[in-house]
Amino acid sequence: MNADVTEELTHATQLANRIKTIDGVIPGSTKFVPVQTSLQPPADTTDVVAVIKGVIDAEEAAITQYEKIIRLCDGFDFVTQDLCITLLADEQQHRREFVGFLKEYEKS
Repeated sequence: MNADVTEELTHATQLANRIKTIDGVIPGSTKFVPVQTSLQPPADTTDVVAVIKGVIDAEEAAITQYEKIIRLCDGFDFVTQDLCITLLADEQQHRREFVGFLKEYEKS
């Protein structure tokens, strides 16, 4: 689990550095509108399946966003595109891992 957190923080740092490099601006916290309802803690805090499904939803949202950025950068910003392709592969692997966990837990 610590490795997963470290990897996600590394992704965030890489993206933040790239945004800074291209003189981008990250919106402040008042602009943030949460939309991932499946990531809210379940009523039953021992519901591991609900947590796994929430992680899968988050991974799919990240995958969708990276694919969008990759298309937007095509022919324009190859460095950002390359970074997002790398991060996309990581998120796809994370999703595969959690889909495997879900299959294991749903068998139980």
